[in-house]
Amino acid sequence: MIWLPLRFTRFPHTDLFRSTYPTQGRTLFFSLILISTSLSFSTCDEFLPAYSEPDAVLEATLSTQYVLDITDNSLKVYLTARNVFDETLQAKADVTGTIELESLRDPSVRKAFLLSAANFIEAPGYNRNTGILTINPHQSVRLGVSWNFVTDDAGRDIRREFFKYIEDPTCEDRCFALTEDWVVRGRVQLFEKTGSSVADSIQYALCFVNQYVRSGPEGGCASFDTNAPCNLRPPVLGNFCTPQRFQEGR
Repeated sequence: MIWLPLRFTRFPHTDLFRSTYPTQGRTLFFSLILISTSLSFSTCDEFLPAYSEPDAVLEATLSTQYVLDITDNSLKVYLTARNVFDETLQAKADVTGTIELESLRDPSVRKAFLLSAANFIEAPGYNRNTGILTINPHQSVRLGVSWNFVTDDAGRDIRREFFKYIEDPTCEDRCFALTEDWVVRGRVQLFEKTGSSVADSIQYALCFVNQYVRSGPEGGCASFDTNAPCNLRPPVLGNFCTPQRFQEGR
């Protein structure tokens, strides 16, 4: 209720005021009551909505990259979180979330990674000393995980127990796995008071190779492309292959 600071003038002859202007006095009195009552109903029962922290402030997307070189043989999965809020976000980072991969052919073959601040690979506004994360409008941070296929969540070495290989007629020590489709899912929460951002799931066709072998005249093996649809490889005869060695991933 809002009380107005009304000021009244006191007349020395109060009886004169009452007798000379009886109607006006009553009118003023009732007018003040009406004003007070009106203000009571219009203000006392009106409350400002409680402040709540914004939830949908980050937009999450997923991407993948299969890396095969002399030092690595693994699948990288990246989760990018973009600030779609019109204000700068700044607070102590409290990173939680998951990135999950699931075989389309056999859903029992899956791998899940828990996310934390240690998974930041691009976060220009993150101070590792203080733990404070700053994200300006339309800026992004990127988190990443790496899977070397050695074990899934059930403890299986899927390089040996899941992939099916055909031989590479141009290279004795190299085997190509048949294309395997994976469903990739991810979600992340960067701050304690913001909601979890769930990325749209994606499907990735993996062209796994047991190991890296130098291509060209020096190595004697034909070059190939590990990107889907895995058809830029040397012609194969369809003979099954059992890899003897595997390139270790990171």
